[in-house]
Amino acid sequence: MLIVRMVATTKARKMNQSDAEAGIRHLCSVYADAHGVAMDGTGNPSFGDFLRWVRENHPSYLDFRTTGSVSDTVEWWWAQEFKQTWRY
Repeated sequence: MLIVRMVATTKARKMNQSDAEAGIRHLCSVYADAHGVAMDGTGNPSFGDFLRWVRENHPSYLDFRTTGSVSDTVEWWWAQEFKQTWRY
């Protein structure tokens, strides 16, 4: 008798985009509070610093499907939250 064993590989499911957006927008305020960054359009906040912080501390929020790149999508949400859309 031949017994075949199926081994399931588990991979974490991607977050859906709306959940990722809500999380990233929330993390913008968490980041601003923790790093003393104004969210009112003044100053010169760094998206690169924010993205690095998210990658190091909350990478699951960067695992979602989007029509463009994840980084570009997150950057647009960040720009809206920090009132920096005038840059784009």
